[in-house]
Amino acid sequence: METYGQFCPVAKALDVIGTRWTPLVLRELLAGSRRFSDVQRGVPLMSRALLAQRLKELGDAGLIVATEKQKGRGHEYKLTESGAAVQPVLEALGDWGVRYAQGRIGPEDCDPAQMFWAMRRHGDRSALPDRRFIIRFEFRNLPPSKRSLTTWWLVWDRGELEHCLDNPGFDVDLVVNAAIDALAKLWMGGLGLTEATASGAVRFEGAAPARAVFARMLDLRPTRCVKTFQYAFAA
Repeated sequence: METYGQFCPVAKALDVIGTRWTPLVLRELLAGSRRFSDVQRGVPLMSRALLAQRLKELGDAGLIVATEKQKGRGHEYKLTESGAAVQPVLEALGDWGVRYAQGRIGPEDCDPAQMFWAMRRHGDRSALPDRRFIIRFEFRNLPPSKRSLTTWWLVWDRGELEHCLDNPGFDVDLVVNAAIDALAKLWMGGLGLTEATASGAVRFEGAAPARAVFARMLDLRPTRCVKTFQYAFAA
């Protein structure tokens, strides 16, 4: 592993957690992922080989321990004391990003699969009704490599929240037609709901109560705001 070759604590910390993808792998572990597949769902653009390498490096550095699954093949990963202690560092970095890097979000930063994984993990499920609730998403301005990922369904049913590319065959409560980067900025607070809908960057088809459910689930604000870092880390 390359190092900065300095005794400065900042340099030594970055030797361990500053390599490409490593902070995002730690983000997923801190958010509760324990299996390889769950970590990968949070970093879908990262190759399996590189993820395996980063997990090994984190293990060698003493930030995680890997244990064999009790059932099936593979390992489960658990943060050590030093690994868990990275949480406030990433929270501070995330808060800085919310405040000062919102303007840098572009369509190329918005992988639909990762966005829905984040919605499932961090959306406010208490805002969802006590019945099946279906949202269809129609994304605009996806990069050419992701044009096949235009239409998605978010399905809330019997306490489970899932996302899929195949039509589940249920009646749709709400259609969200959006420029994908505008939806990301809206969720992060860098764009207000009033501005997003007035400009046409985000359009809704559905009754007002269904729109209100969606707004509460993602904490969409009428005007731009500074939110705290969206990843509510697991204890």
